[in-house]
Parts: sequence; C-alpha cells; structure tokens
Amino acid sequence: MDLGIFNKVVPHEELYPEVYAVADRLAQGPVMALKYVKQFLRACVNNDFPAVASMEAGGQVQCWSSDDLHEGVQAFLEKRKPQFKGQ
Repeated sequence: MDLGIFNKVVPHEELYPEVYAVADRLAQGPVMALKYVKQFLRACVNNDFPAVASMEAGGQVQCWSSDDLHEGVQAFLEKRKPQFKGQ
C-alpha cells in the first residue's frame, strides 16, 4: 500500500464483495475504452513499448471519435450518470 501498488486492502471476509463491487463499476464504464485497455495490456507481453504506444494511439483516436465519448462529456456537463453503449 505504501508503494502505491494497491488501491485498497480489505479484510479477507470482504474480498469477494469488494471484487464484485469493482467489477460492477467497471461494467458500467465506457465499454470501448475498457476493450482497448484490455487489448493493450495483453499486447504488453509480446511487444515493445513503441509498438504498444502506437496501438494505444490508434485506440485513443477510435475512442475520441466514439458516441461514448460524447455521451460521457454530455453526462458530465448535465451532472448525470452516463449511459455507455460501446459505440
């Protein structure tokens, strides 16, 4: 925790409820962006930094032109929860 490696430490009996709560929050997030994050993390295993950075740049372009980005910005401005559709 002191090194900043972990976000949170919970007692053993609270582990699964916390894991499911985090998973639920992620599931409500921007689907397209999360898809790219997973792809980039997998790509880190077999590619060097410049290759992964290039992939990430392409993913950012895709996300910046998505309906989800516009929905996220609009929801923020309207102070409401976004309704992401993965488009």
